[in-house]
Amino acid sequence: MNIGIFLGYVQERTIGGGYTFSFSFIEQLKQVSTKHNFFVFYYNNGANSSNYNNGANFSDAEHVKFIPISLLPKYKKKFPFYRVLFKQKSLEKYFLENNIDVVYAISPVSFKTDLPSFVTIWDFGHKDVPYFPEVFEKKTYDSREKQYSILINRASRVIVSNNSAKQKALQYYRVQEDKIIINPLPTPSYIVKTAADESVLQQFQLEKNAFIFYPAQFWAHKNHIRILKAVKILKERGISLKVAFSGSDRGNMEYIKNQVAQLGLQDLVVFLGFITNEQIIALYKNTLALVYASLMGPDNLPPLEAMALKCPAILSAIEGHKEFLKDCCMFFNPLDENDLASQLETLLKNGYPQELIDKGYNLAISNSMERYLCTVLEEFDKFMKILECYKTV
Repeated sequence: MNIGIFLGYVQERTIGGGYTFSFSFIEQLKQVSTKHNFFVFYYNNGANSSNYNNGANFSDAEHVKFIPISLLPKYKKKFPFYRVLFKQKSLEKYFLENNIDVVYAISPVSFKTDLPSFVTIWDFGHKDVPYFPEVFEKKTYDSREKQYSILINRASRVIVSNNSAKQKALQYYRVQEDKIIINPLPTPSYIVKTAADESVLQQFQLEKNAFIFYPAQFWAHKNHIRILKAVKILKERGISLKVAFSGSDRGNMEYIKNQVAQLGLQDLVVFLGFITNEQIIALYKNTLALVYASLMGPDNLPPLEAMALKCPAILSAIEGHKEFLKDCCMFFNPLDENDLASQLETLLKNGYPQELIDKGYNLAISNSMERYLCTVLEEFDKFMKILECYKTV
């Protein structure tokens, strides 16, 4: 079977989890043995398809071929609407030229096709938290709702990460239940293959077990403010605990920096900016705990990354986190800084339970990208039976 993976525009590393997941998936795909042929389509923007400056390796493998889709740059500025029409027309043309049987979106990118499609949905944030500016500004809600309605309702299969997400798909979009595939989020493969760069500790004046770490883009829903207020409470109790934030600005960084000043936490808060994988690993290995305060799920990659490195984790008690990670970490009420402060104080006094470390590690290692891909390939094998009703595959 010929499977077309539509990647859309090649994402930069600074985009966060989307980049990490997509390229971990593609690298794993190149290593497996499969009877299917994969064609990875992407808008190249004039870049060299064999080696992107963002680190993506787009060299062909035995059963994986990378196909750049060219735009017509002369239409970009003068006639922007032609650009949209051309993209959609050329995309379908590329699918047909390569005899694609099924189109697979490994991330929730927008596209239109008359072919059968498998789509991946990571979250329903625009429905769950419509009150955050990243959802209500610039008509984001409307565009996301239109995108999801087309993708999900037209899809042959919808891939979600757990039962919480499945129930939301059923509730929000009335999807047929047998179309939904639950495939738990995998631990990115880089996390156990990359050496730590411990120079980051000296660079930002961080000491082992004397800081908490939160790797997250500065969106409002990432809830950085709750961590600041918890650190403030600890400071008032005579406990000085630093917090290290990494991630790029998505519109909320200035507000958070202003809050740091108002709370008098300038000496306890470090803004790391965008950091390398090597530095992230060093921070996981030396932090008191990963504190993941996001209000959007159903789940996220950093908790799995931390657990794979046996890093203590304290997570927001949102439905998806609790379902997926169960008894593998500590949870706190993400709207209650007193709850978080109390848990951090207990952690400082008593340490992190070894049982949670062990369970978290076992879960993270078992949820590998290899396992994730195996599930996807099994679903394609099953779908061949459907295609055989009208074509040879």
